[in-house]
Amino acid sequence: MQNAERTLFIAIPITEQPQAFRAMQQYYVRTFESTLKSDGTFKPSKDLHITIAYIGTIGNERVAEIEQAMHDGITQFGICNLQAQLVWRNEVTLFNNAVSLTFAYDEGLELLVKCIRTSLDNHEIPFDDRFAFKAHLTVGRIAPGHILKKGRIKRSVLELLAMPTDHTLHPISITKLCLYESGNIVPCATLDL
Repeated sequence: MQNAERTLFIAIPITEQPQAFRAMQQYYVRTFESTLKSDGTFKPSKDLHITIAYIGTIGNERVAEIEQAMHDGITQFGICNLQAQLVWRNEVTLFNNAVSLTFAYDEGLELLVKCIRTSLDNHEIPFDDRFAFKAHLTVGRIAPGHILKKGRIKRSVLELLAMPTDHTLHPISITKLCLYESGNIVPCATLDL
């Protein structure tokens, strides 16, 4: 079992304003259902978190190294008591059928992303950097079908998914960072900031 592989990512767990995040998620449930006239097309995520680094498939033997990289990234850059003002960019993205929202630029959030990804690089831990990575919140997944066109949400549907301004959140404190395995809502490791 030591050499088994796992699909891992690093994320900020949602511990503040969970009702605001859930309300936003339900907005998408209703919007997809009314747009597509089809119940069950959109499956909300059971666990809400803000992904800051997607590591992908990696051997079990490297999990301790990833934890060390997370710790080093936090301590070397002196990260603590981060505040973030999360403002939705009204931009919906799709990756592997996951519907994700990104945020407007926030100094605290961007600093954390940069520090962790730099530390992963320093530890020679590969992470997915194929696209211009942005911290994002996956609100759910959609079933493949007419909503997708070449792996993307059709523009006609995207135009209906603009987030209402009342879903902008109050500033939140970023107090924890977790290493998650895809499909498992219980973190493999948790670090306090």
